[in-house]
Amino acid sequence: MANFPHQITMSKYGLSEDDISNEAQEALEDFNSYLDSLQNKAEQAEKDGEQFEYSESQIRKINRLSEAVCSTIEDMIDSDDDDSSGKNESEGGFDLFAWTR
Repeated sequence: MANFPHQITMSKYGLSEDDISNEAQEALEDFNSYLDSLQNKAEQAEKDGEQFEYSESQIRKINRLSEAVCSTIEDMIDSDDDDSSGKNESEGGFDLFAWTR
């Protein structure tokens, strides 16, 4: 089975489906649903003795759906990074740089 972009991204960050945000899980469900429909078409064609080839538009769509999962994962990672390291506050909770905003 091919490695899709979202699988590589998830591996890069050591994430499982349970670790990703709800938005990323929804994007992954869309990906899986479309991939399942394509696999069902391929299986049906095989049963009918026909050869099934993915069209260019199907390939582009599956890659777009996979990249949407990547995008939501990257947003989730960036958001986590911002939350943990982007605060300019002292220990007392006072924002030292509030005057710059």
